[in-house]
Amino acid sequence: MTAVKEAGSRPLSHFAERSLAGLLAVAGAGVGFGVLLMLVRFRWSPLGDADHAVAEWFNDLVAPHGPLVTVLQAITDLGGRPVLIWLVTIAVVGLLIRRQSRLAVYLIVTGVGGLILDPSLKALVGRLRPVVDVPVAAAPGNSFPSGHALGSFVAYGALLLVFLPAMSKRWRKPAIAIVGVLIFLVGLTRIALGVHYVSDVIGGWLLGAAWLGVTAYAFRLWRRERG
Repeated sequence: MTAVKEAGSRPLSHFAERSLAGLLAVAGAGVGFGVLLMLVRFRWSPLGDADHAVAEWFNDLVAPHGPLVTVLQAITDLGGRPVLIWLVTIAVVGLLIRRQSRLAVYLIVTGVGGLILDPSLKALVGRLRPVVDVPVAAAPGNSFPSGHALGSFVAYGALLLVFLPAMSKRWRKPAIAIVGVLIFLVGLTRIALGVHYVSDVIGGWLLGAAWLGVTAYAFRLWRRERG
C-alpha cells in the first residue's frame, strides 16, 4: 500500500516541480524585461553606448553587400505581422475544424495580447530607432521593444506549445531547435538591418517569454478546472 502511494505521488511532485520552475522562469523574464525597460526609459548611458556601437558595427558589415541585405530582409519577414497572423489564422481554423476550441482560443488570446503589447509599450517608452551612416532598411514607429522579436517569440512559441504534443518523440527536439533558431535569426536581422538596437531585441524576447509563460500557465489552470 505504501509503495502504491509513493508511485502515485511521483507524477504529482513532478508536476509541482515543473510548475514551480515554469513560474520562476516567467517571473525571471518579467523582472528582466522590467529592468531593461527602466534602463532604456531613463537612457542609461552605458547601455546606449553599447547599443550604438553594435548598430554601427553591423551597418559597416552589412551595408556594402546588397545580396546579404536581401537575405536578411527575407528572414526578417518571417517575424513580421503578415506572416505571423497568417500562420496563426491557419492554425486556429485547423483546430476549430478538429473541434479543439480551447487550443484555438489559447492561440487567439496569446496572439492578440502580443499585438497589443507591442505598440502600447513603444508609445510608453518613445525610443527612436537607430540612426546609421548607410541605411539599408526602414521601419515605422518607435524602437523599444522590437515587435518582430516579440511577435516571433509569442507566435512561434505558442504554435510549438500547441502542436508539440502531437508530434512523435523523435521530432520534438528538432522542432524546438528549429523554432529557437528561427526566433534568434529574426531578432538578429532586426539588429543587422539597423532598425533596432540590441536591447530592443532582447526586450522583445524577454517580454515574449513572460507573456507566453503567463498565457500557457493560465491555459493549464483553465484546462484543469474544466477537467
